[in-house]
Amino acid sequence: MDDGADTRPLLALIAWAMCAPALLPYLLLVFEALAEIGQPGWSPPAWPQALRIYGGIAAGCGAWATLAWTSWRWLRRRPLHWAWPLLNLSLGLLALASFGGGAPIAAMFASSAIAFAGYLAFWHVGANLRARVSR
Repeated sequence: MDDGADTRPLLALIAWAMCAPALLPYLLLVFEALAEIGQPGWSPPAWPQALRIYGGIAAGCGAWATLAWTSWRWLRRRPLHWAWPLLNLSLGLLALASFGGGAPIAAMFASSAIAFAGYLAFWHVGANLRARVSR
């Protein structure tokens, strides 16, 4: 590669490929929530369990969406406000918490996504700080 080549697209592709296994436990949670709907004798889950299941699904969707948004802005070299990485972290932790006792297993699958999100968070916060100092 020449000196002017930007490796960010390749790095993002590799990072997202490594994040793909994190979708497996999340998709299992979605399947668990949706498989019972429409079955004979199905009744909506009680409030705490419904919050865990459906809240976990919503938090997971939000975490993946904010990871995509922070990735896209990193690719474009345009830092986001510090609240975006914080939102990504919060939603990711809420999604992991929805697994209850299985959270450590889900975290093993999500470790690369967590590491990538952490890197992006440091990059966005650092780029914002550098932009403020250079003003």
